[in-house]
Amino acid sequence: MNTIDHICFIGTPEFAVPVLSGLRTTFQNSRLSVITMPDRPKGRGSRMQETPVAALATTHGLPLFKPESNKELSACIIDLSPSLIIVVAYGRIIEKSITDRFFCVNIHSSLLPKYRGASPIHTALLNGDKTTGVTLIKMNERMDEGDIVLKKELIIQNNDNLGTLTDALSNLGATACIEFIQYSFLQNQVVLTKQDHGKATYSKKIQKSDLHIESLENLADVHDKIRAYAPKPGAYVIHHGVRIKLIESTFSDGVFTLVNVQPEGKTIMSYSDFLRGGGKAIV
Repeated sequence: MNTIDHICFIGTPEFAVPVLSGLRTTFQNSRLSVITMPDRPKGRGSRMQETPVAALATTHGLPLFKPESNKELSACIIDLSPSLIIVVAYGRIIEKSITDRFFCVNIHSSLLPKYRGASPIHTALLNGDKTTGVTLIKMNERMDEGDIVLKKELIIQNNDNLGTLTDALSNLGATACIEFIQYSFLQNQVVLTKQDHGKATYSKKIQKSDLHIESLENLADVHDKIRAYAPKPGAYVIHHGVRIKLIESTFSDGVFTLVNVQPEGKTIMSYSDFLRGGGKAIV
């Protein structure tokens, strides 16, 4: 096999866009269908807004489907009958009947079995990890437990935060996906490696309460928490009765420096400007 007839891409957020873009430009002679979540109300006025994946598909005239339920999703996939399914941060379970019937690959933003679950990028930063990566797995009915088909590692830079690391992993996922299709799937040389489930760790869904920095005693942990939620949604402290987001900090040789903050109701400012404007020292 040296050509692929039909790829079905299933994804939703901005994180998934580079993968879809890479598939579109690399496999121009293949049919490419896109499935994403339905439009949802967003922002002031609750206007209906399509997903970032839908926006890209619409721009390039790709066949686009927005099933409203798992049942509709399965029916849609069966009707499309693709040669390969690529899933990136879709937001809905792919049923066992589909993962058994089709070759489904999920791109996960950690080095599985480490950090299965909803927030692997946040968790890597919260834990002060020095490396992370992406893992491509052949999906089964259990979340993030499928056999590994490809891993790619990434060094976490000292100045990385949630935004920059998400972008880096998104682009790495696109590179890994294309590499897998070209050099494994199309060559009939897919190697499946079982995960060591005994070494699995999990990342939880982030809650609003997780953003609150309750203690400033361990500044290394504070720095990691700032990075894990920056630039959005932003970790915060309650300081003299005011909610202040801590947007950026540095931590080098045991020295913590607060760089940018955002007092409630105001724009992001440097910490030095915050102090010059009469703000009381946070650390």
